[in-house]
Amino acid sequence: MAAVSDEQLEQLTGDEALSAKIWALTGDTAADEPLQAELSYDAERATFVSEAIDLATLPSWDTLSIRVSGSFDDKRFEQTFEFAAGESEGTEVVPDPFAAAKDVELAVITIDPELPAPDYDYPSTDAPFRLSGTEFWQKWPGGHNPTYSYSEGTEAGRKCMTAAAIRFEAIMADPPEALVELEENSEWGGRFFNWNDDYSHEDSTGYPSGAVLWAWRTHLIKWISQTGDDGRCYLPTRSLVERAAANCLQKAERSDGEIQGCQAY
Repeated sequence: MAAVSDEQLEQLTGDEALSAKIWALTGDTAADEPLQAELSYDAERATFVSEAIDLATLPSWDTLSIRVSGSFDDKRFEQTFEFAAGESEGTEVVPDPFAAAKDVELAVITIDPELPAPDYDYPSTDAPFRLSGTEFWQKWPGGHNPTYSYSEGTEAGRKCMTAAAIRFEAIMADPPEALVELEENSEWGGRFFNWNDDYSHEDSTGYPSGAVLWAWRTHLIKWISQTGDDGRCYLPTRSLVERAAANCLQKAERSDGEIQGCQAY
């Protein structure tokens, strides 16, 4: 098992534990089911030790991909390692800087302020749910209010918007039943629009208070994240989506399928 750097795990002590998932890869093809194991902290050796893993149960492989994840100090940890067959030490893969965005109930995440903003990728989801647009509202004098150009967002704003798209994809991989019901029993067709309120500038007026879902029109629900300072990013959660869907269903029942104006925060 690969060692995880002391710097990243220095806060883990006592009974705290991480879990590991191990995939056998042949070329780009992975085994259907990973092996799973728990890692516990060994204070005497100042390292994490895995429970016994029977690699013989894996199909033939030329690479092992090992994902170690867990939560500590109210922060999410996730790191991936890869080992080629016959190697005793693996090659560490750079941790995903947006891993926390995939935890669908984390309302606030922190993104490294030194991380460059990536190019924007629209989330990949199954029909009918889709997220379009890039809309920034910059909450300071002279800021764009709005701009629909991703390139005109700040570094912090673009990173938070990217995290919002990643969160959307994670939630819609298993959409809440109430959201499915809303799409089936209203005039709304499953479309969202990515909106970010950016408070990252030192002259910002006000402060971020949390993500919002708001039906701007019956056909379009705004997926609203908020950017704070020091890398803070406020994202919609699965629970927020469930509340919004329930509120919009009530609106649809009263308004012949129309949902304009319903919201949750």
